[in-house]
Amino acid sequence: MDATWFPIVTVATVVAACSGAAAWWHHRQRVAQLRRRLADTEHSRLELADEALDLRQRLEAVDQALAAQKPTPGGDLAERRAALDRALDRAPSAVGSWIDTQPMTVAPDTQFEPTQPAELSTTR
Repeated sequence: MDATWFPIVTVATVVAACSGAAAWWHHRQRVAQLRRRLADTEHSRLELADEALDLRQRLEAVDQALAAQKPTPGGDLAERRAALDRALDRAPSAVGSWIDTQPMTVAPDTQFEPTQPAELSTTR
């Protein structure tokens, strides 16, 4: 029986050593993968921070440009009225061109017939 224990212990030792080596190899691969992901994430974070800083500078430039604009007296309403006046100045001033929009005039002595209902026709 002593002769059979030696091959069994040897095989168990080899299996344990192979298992340990495989676990160690897998662990090293996982650590390398995590380091690569960490480096990528750090790079992405730095790029995002640079992009946020650039965006902040652009927004500040827009704020400064808006603050530099002088508001016109009267604001938007004055601009609209000025645009309407300019448009009306360019319009033709012919009197007869707007006849359709003029109100109809009826002589005061004109009498109209009272409205009568229409005949009901049942035949088609």
